[in-house]
Amino acid sequence: MTENEIKVKYTELHDSLSKKYYQDKAISKEDFDAQHCQVWEDMKTELISEGLLSVPETPRDLATEIDIINAEIEKLKEVSA
Repeated sequence: MTENEIKVKYTELHDSLSKKYYQDKAISKEDFDAQHCQVWEDMKTELISEGLLSVPETPRDLATEIDIINAEIEKLKEVSA
């Protein structure tokens, strides 16, 4: 599927869900909230699986990286002294 086809599919699901909640009053707010989030998560998952969206990288732990680099620098200082 193309990116647009996937987005259209999930937008239709979203619109149908919204109609059930806002117009028809056919589902509870809790069910709407849970399903609403699931629609967009499913779309994101499908876009990723189709290679149309990249998986976000986890944030780097810069403080730990700095500590590791500083420890390596100290080791090099000891070796060269």
